[in-house]
Amino acid sequence: MKWIITTLASCAIVIGTVLVVFGYLRSEPATEMLDADVALINQQIDEARTQAASYGSGALQAMVNMRIEILEVTAALLTQKRGSLLRRVDLVYSVDGEKHRADPKVISDLEAALLVSEGERDRHEADAARYNGGLLQVMSLMNAATKDLEVSQIHLSILAEKYGFPFGFSNAIRSEPVGQVTVQNEVDAL
Repeated sequence: MKWIITTLASCAIVIGTVLVVFGYLRSEPATEMLDADVALINQQIDEARTQAASYGSGALQAMVNMRIEILEVTAALLTQKRGSLLRRVDLVYSVDGEKHRADPKVISDLEAALLVSEGERDRHEADAARYNGGLLQVMSLMNAATKDLEVSQIHLSILAEKYGFPFGFSNAIRSEPVGQVTVQNEVDAL
């Protein structure tokens, strides 16, 4: 009898261990996906640094430096997520007390916005290539740099939604700017 109980306990431990291991092997996201996304972000950081070096100082370089910062934050978040997976730490973010789950509709909407922004950026870059200098080229380059910033922010939002580190921004539309009150009567303005 003692031998049967010992055997059953041993089998239960082995089966439990196997189930846990398979659960971790199937866990999403896979580190290969994270590695590919981190590699892509690092490539974009290198390209942005090369671009920033070509501009010298000024507004264009400041725009590119902002883009570099966004990309570095994205890389840091992905690296943290990858580290948590490798160490089997459940890195979960809660929004309003509930675990964040990736919403495929949000991701597809963001990907559509990404395509639009990339198209506009490419249009501004092509416009800038038409000129050899001057104010028109600078304005086109500024527009392209602004769209590059937008592309980086959308890419960060896609990866945040995909890997479960939401920003928790409220979707509520405010009727008044934060910290300001609309004055209805001139006497109240003083």
